[in-house]
Amino acid sequence: MKKSIFLLAAAAAAFASCTQNEVMEVAENRAIGFNEAADITSANFRNFIVYGGYADNTDLFNGVEVSSSDGSTWSYNDPRYWVVGTYNFAGYAPKANGITPTWDYTAGLTLKVNSDKDNQNDVIYASNNNITCTGSEERMDDVQLTFSHLLSKIQFKFVKAADLNATTVTMTNFKVGYAKEDGTTGQIITDGTWAAGSLTEGTTKGGYEDFSTGEVIDGTTGLSTDAYYVIPQTPTALDITANVLVSDGVTTITDGTISATLPIDVISSWVANNVYVYTATISINNIDDGDDDPDNDPKPIVFTGSVNSWDDTPDTDNVDLTQP
Repeated sequence: MKKSIFLLAAAAAAFASCTQNEVMEVAENRAIGFNEAADITSANFRNFIVYGGYADNTDLFNGVEVSSSDGSTWSYNDPRYWVVGTYNFAGYAPKANGITPTWDYTAGLTLKVNSDKDNQNDVIYASNNNITCTGSEERMDDVQLTFSHLLSKIQFKFVKAADLNATTVTMTNFKVGYAKEDGTTGQIITDGTWAAGSLTEGTTKGGYEDFSTGEVIDGTTGLSTDAYYVIPQTPTALDITANVLVSDGVTTITDGTISATLPIDVISSWVANNVYVYTATISINNIDDGDDDPDNDPKPIVFTGSVNSWDDTPDTDNVDLTQP
């Protein structure tokens, strides 16, 4: 029976930091404008959903989509206009299954998030509160929304040990066990953090998967799974399995499974806006082919070498080198 592989947890690394754009000029018609200050996945952030209002009209914006064609100029349909009042705003993206928003002028924007295998979205959130408009002729800046990532991102990477350097290693059917999925009362106020006690165990469970078709582990860069978005939580010792086939390029050397357990002693908490990479080195001894007889394990080709001794037996015929 082969031994399980060992997963090494990399230190947490923050997602790409938010970059602030210059505030756009306010239109002369005094329409309420928005200006984003972050992206959700690099340069492809093009829309978000906004809520907001003032004390006498708390639902002035109630799930209005704000969009951009280039990521710099943002607009929405049916403009709303500034009047005297104190405004609170909040927004999120993307608008997707598994994300249920609830807006309250005082409490803020509450998001119920499901991060199971069928709802893998990078969820971002922003708020801007207590914006005061004191007069109908007052020139107001656009509402600046600086978005932050609400979820944690985890990923798994596999590399080959030295004993597999000369082989082709193909992985299929990667699976990792369940993370907690449902944020049932995830109330987000002004700082974009999960409310205490907001996370519960999902009633519908489903592990994360990858490599439905074979993927080769590159000898230099290794092989990485998709990134999985999970609600921030204390990780548990999740089971990890995959099928691995090793060949010499023509003939199969071994075909079996690998297994591991998510380590929880190095990284004890998945924090929002952070990505965690778990790396495993695969050796041929880690692959379980279902045969417990060690005599049937793959045998490396081993060479031995020797050199024949010089033949130093004297020739019976002596040659007189003094003769012409």
